[in-house]
Amino acid sequence: MTQLNFFRGRGAAFLCALAIAFSAPTVNAQEMTQLKLRMAAFAFGFNAGLFLAMERGWLKAGGVELLVEDGTGSTATVNLLGSGQYDIGEAAVSAMATARDKGMPLKAIAVFIRETDLGVLVPKGSGWKTPKDLEGRKLAYTAGSLEGPFMEAFFKAGNANMSKVEMLNVDLPSKINLYLAGKADAVVTTVPFIVPMAAAKRPSDAIMFGDYGFVLPSIGYIATEQTIKNKSRALQTFVTAITRAWHEILDDNKIDDGVAAMLKQRPQAKIDVAIARGQVEAYRSFFYTKNTKGKPLGWQSPEDWAAAIASMQKVGLIRAGAKPQDFYTNEFYPR
Repeated sequence: MTQLNFFRGRGAAFLCALAIAFSAPTVNAQEMTQLKLRMAAFAFGFNAGLFLAMERGWLKAGGVELLVEDGTGSTATVNLLGSGQYDIGEAAVSAMATARDKGMPLKAIAVFIRETDLGVLVPKGSGWKTPKDLEGRKLAYTAGSLEGPFMEAFFKAGNANMSKVEMLNVDLPSKINLYLAGKADAVVTTVPFIVPMAAAKRPSDAIMFGDYGFVLPSIGYIATEQTIKNKSRALQTFVTAITRAWHEILDDNKIDDGVAAMLKQRPQAKIDVAIARGQVEAYRSFFYTKNTKGKPLGWQSPEDWAAAIASMQKVGLIRAGAKPQDFYTNEFYPR
């Protein structure tokens, strides 16, 4: 397969940029730039793109030595990145946006899960399809997580009364375990992450927040403004490599290659191959929005960001007057 096939239908400018980026000779060891990356959590299906790019050697060929550490949640990653401990953070960019609004100098440099993936898992076959159907049920959620501020607005948008729902406020691991054990009737979560994990124990459907007017871009990569300025060449290599990897996984059906790269890069993680593969498939449709049609994966739409800001302003997470360009940059994608 030629280099120009990697991004079929994604724009001639990006095809040319990609070809140039990966036709250059490998740089000398002394020219390497080290980047430290903090993941959102432990390795799971979404990391297939990251680890495939590393396994293919594209980062090193572009002069980047990437050090990757597991994370403990998007909020923690955002805070650590803001304090200067890492160069790149993998996180829900909605969490980054609230930190940015409070003065942390962060921006999203590439967002791959561009569609809202937050929703409520309900047992398959339950017939529960709207927030109204959750009245009288036990719903597990995490008040201190991204979903917390949106709960009341979610029920209101679905013509439901939140006071009629038994809200179980627990931490992330506990809420999933409660749901899988049948001790909660439903759970608020990132749907494509959990559905494959729940398939064997409690097959599930979902009530999506996006269907009720909430636009919340999810997993992407963020950096401080200082890193964007001082390590732009290295970040360009990083974004190009990860984007290339995801197009290979999704467009060329190289999911197995991506999962295999995860297993090799994280042998201690005890990754379940079936679940990891299922997560990639479950996330597939969330890579795209109507405003990103014809653009490379990772490219960010100003219209999507405007809608996300409006969603967060409704619940008081972002102040009035915020502009989309405050929160992201597409400078690592050709215009």
